[in-house]
Amino acid sequence: MTAPAAPLPGPEEYSHDAEPLLTQTPEAGSDPEDENGPWTWAPMWHRACSFDPDAFDDVMQNLVRNPNVLSSWLFRADIVAQSTDEAVKLPTSPPIHPSFDGIVRANERTIVRRLIPRNTMRDKPMLQTCLFYDNRSGEEEHGGDGDSVERSLVVYLPHVTNPADVPFYHPKVQGVGFLYDWQPLTGTGTLSVHFSFFPASASASIDEPLDAELGKKLSRPILSRVALSLINTVCKHGAGKKSGYVKRVHHDQLVPQARVQDRYTRLKEKHARRLVETWLETTDPAKHVFEDLSIAAFLIELWADMYGGEDGQVPAAFPGFVDVGCGNGLLVHILNDEGYKGWGFDARKRRSWAQYGNSAHNDTGDDAVLPLKESLLLPSFLVADDEESDGEREREPEPEVEPKPKKVKLTPTGLPIHDGTFPSGSFLIANHADELTVWTPLLAALSGCTFIAIPCCSHNFTGAKFRAPPPSSASKEATASVSVTLASSSTYASFVEWVVSVAEACGWKIEFEMLRIPSTRNVGLVGRTHRQGSGLPPLSIEQAWDVINKFGGAHGFADNVAKLASETKKSSH
Repeated sequence: MTAPAAPLPGPEEYSHDAEPLLTQTPEAGSDPEDENGPWTWAPMWHRACSFDPDAFDDVMQNLVRNPNVLSSWLFRADIVAQSTDEAVKLPTSPPIHPSFDGIVRANERTIVRRLIPRNTMRDKPMLQTCLFYDNRSGEEEHGGDGDSVERSLVVYLPHVTNPADVPFYHPKVQGVGFLYDWQPLTGTGTLSVHFSFFPASASASIDEPLDAELGKKLSRPILSRVALSLINTVCKHGAGKKSGYVKRVHHDQLVPQARVQDRYTRLKEKHARRLVETWLETTDPAKHVFEDLSIAAFLIELWADMYGGEDGQVPAAFPGFVDVGCGNGLLVHILNDEGYKGWGFDARKRRSWAQYGNSAHNDTGDDAVLPLKESLLLPSFLVADDEESDGEREREPEPEVEPKPKKVKLTPTGLPIHDGTFPSGSFLIANHADELTVWTPLLAALSGCTFIAIPCCSHNFTGAKFRAPPPSSASKEATASVSVTLASSSTYASFVEWVVSVAEACGWKIEFEMLRIPSTRNVGLVGRTHRQGSGLPPLSIEQAWDVINKFGGAHGFADNVAKLASETKKSSH
């Protein structure tokens, strides 16, 4: 039996006066005394690794395209240009394209990217050139035991000339190098991170003296901590690559990442501070504000694709929306403020509603125009007519036909009841709507509406909490391409798949989007087309009964609504 491999040692820091491992060669015809000649690359940290150069290359390619992995202050990178051919002209080059002893540019690979920060109020985007080098096409070095050494290097060069211009999200250096030395014979590698510091003349060129904060970020201890974070992240992803790690979540399935993030940035700059500072609920304002801004950004861009619209304008064909179970009403407020007209309802009025539009509309004296309404959802086909008893339907079910759920008479509560019928074409939103989540695809099909459901707590058609059955193997396979988590048998994954099954039984083709929101319950289920072709799924009342019966029935839902209405009425006094 083979003994398990000994754990690799952790990262080690180089001393401040360590000799450079990277020797940059002078450019042809340059003055060797020129301060702007070959840069000095200070080694910061090194760490033993066990993944091969191909894994290192894959990891670095991914990090170039997803810099948010290395820095949580970043949204993404927009690729400005990339080239494996020197004949392709790249825009706005940095001061140098360095050459190094013993390694050459790997197939002349160059990528110019624009780093996009999360907070554009703090920092601006920055151009950066990424260069790839290796020695696998030339002479290989040799380790101390005679084993050949395969060397790979990736260099980041920000397009700045002094430290004051370096954004908050980037270390205050003029160059970052990731060097990987691999010994094939022993199957061991060493990753090291190197910084090229700005020369003294760069700091001297700043008009004003360095402030204390900038001076702190230029200090060795701060830069050392940044380098340590970089090396640990690259090693972690390299080890994951070696072990066959599969990405767990695939975002941006329906709308491109850049559009949603840019929209979110604009919404955040416009609304976030005001919404947080005026928060009236007892819940955490930061979580709810930024979550609903993210959902609004996704919906606005999704609607642009569905209904047209140019230059960020509200599409002329936008049919309006209804937020089913709107809670504090924040999402309705944001969308209305952006020009996307709609309304929401919930079983209980919230203190926030007055400042989210109800106060202004109340001046008209017409409750029908309120953007946020206190109302209980009770589909009309669940409620018994006067001729029907409180229990079963009077007619006996025909042979081999499943009985329909019981209809009940709803005890008067004094609160408005919504009958579950919506204007045709409306877009329904069920954002963590709990008891109403599973009803959304069914009512959308009955009314000829499209919808998004973001499931949270697990409730069935009766309104009661329940544990959905584990998803089938076919369902797991279908969702594995979107999220490994959804392909599991967890309570949440099971409920999501159960809602999908209900929606498909109603005729919907369900599209998945793993929303970029600060919540683990972030699955967006979008219904906008029929499973069998174009258009919306036609659904009759009888077919709706069949779907309800198939998934456990709705007996008790009306009673639960009456109970909720009674509790809501009592809490209002």
